Amino acid sequence: MNFSDLIKNKQSQFTQLSEVEISENDIEEVQSYLITSIGIIGQAHIFHLFTKNGFLHEALEEFYKIIQDEIDEITEMLLAHYDLSNSGDSYDFQFDFDINYLEETIEEYRDYTTEMIELFSDEEGEFENQSVIGELTEIQEACDKLLYKARMR
Repeated sequence: MNFSDLIKNKQSQFTQLSEVEISENDIEEVQSYLITSIGIIGQAHIFHLFTKNGFLHEALEEFYKIIQDEIDEITEMLLAHYDLSNSGDSYDFQFDFDINYLEETIEEYRDYTTEMIELFSDEEGEFENQSVIGELTEIQEACDKLLYKARMR
């Protein structure tokens, strides 16, 4: 099975599971969030490699693996309905481990994730897109867990 067939198969599965509804105006924001998420995965992996604290080493590995799985699920669900290939966003990596930078970055990412939950909710705050919101909630929980562990070091 080639890559194109694999994506079509995934799209078919997710189309049957849930209709993800977001406005066309919000596509760019979703694209930006996905790029930021991929950047966060990479940054967490870099810090995982360069930290000298064994506790944080394990916490960062757990974090980036969870985020990678959740973002993969969200992206596949969204690709079933939207073209997400037109983002010009990028992410700059920091290679020197800095605990303050880590905490600040994860706090900002958690806030960004909250904004995405709001985007996928309707005007009354009801959760129309439960499957996407469930994945985003897992990301929030992973952020909270990593922040707690970083502060306990």
